[in-house]
Amino acid sequence: MLVRFLSTFLICAGAVAWAQATAKPEFEAASIQLAAPFDGDRGNVFINFEETGGPGTNLPGQWTCKNIPLSVLITKAWNAKSNRVSNLSTVPDIRYDVAAKVLYGTSIEDFHLMMQRLLEERLGVKVHSEQVESAVLELVVAKGGIKFKEAEPPPASPTDPPARISWDSDHWPVLPPGRPDSYSGATPNGILTLVGRMQTIADLIRALEGPARRVIVDKTGLRGTYDYRLRFDLGITPGASADAPEPPLLSALPDQLGLKLQPGKAPLEMWFVDEFHKVPSDR
Repeated sequence: MLVRFLSTFLICAGAVAWAQATAKPEFEAASIQLAAPFDGDRGNVFINFEETGGPGTNLPGQWTCKNIPLSVLITKAWNAKSNRVSNLSTVPDIRYDVAAKVLYGTSIEDFHLMMQRLLEERLGVKVHSEQVESAVLELVVAKGGIKFKEAEPPPASPTDPPARISWDSDHWPVLPPGRPDSYSGATPNGILTLVGRMQTIADLIRALEGPARRVIVDKTGLRGTYDYRLRFDLGITPGASADAPEPPLLSALPDQLGLKLQPGKAPLEMWFVDEFHKVPSDR
């Protein structure tokens, strides 16, 4: 009888310990409430939210958001790009004010888990992920090879303080040598300039996925770090410039970098929002 009792006790204790070990970490303290009604231009609601603090910032112990949409909170918490959340467009335009106290030394990974737990407990958010065969763009080397160069090694004695960005006669930004850096800037008429120094192909893809509006998969086989510059028309306005029109992305890539985008299929982890509550609970 005693052996049976001890066995049952050990099993229960082990189950409790396992549950505690696998529970998501939580903020030291957190509040989330519906944001005040918005009186301005509703077309800018998605853009006009404020976020400060959190790991990796100059205020790591405090994370605050003002007027942040639920859809943005979900993509942040699950560290998912918006094009990886399949039914994100079905999430209504609900906005929240969030304030949370974060333990110093919290990792980015644990910070995301804390956000997930907050949304699950206070808003009843439930999501799940699936591997889905999806249409993607494959980045490959175009015929003739690449037209950008491998980055120079960092100097033995880095400059201190680092040099500032300068501009050449053709209005290209010139990044300081010897350290990884990138530049992205668009003109009012929709001409985007991308410049990278000591960047990987993964870095380049991150810069291209927004303008391409698709997931991009690396099929180049390039594993080094590179310097590149690229300028193209985002297609926001009809025609870029009467004097020197820029090509669209699909033409600019092979002409300027010796790379091209082609249609493809790939299994992607897609997220699905199953449930949420509009009004936050106290706990």
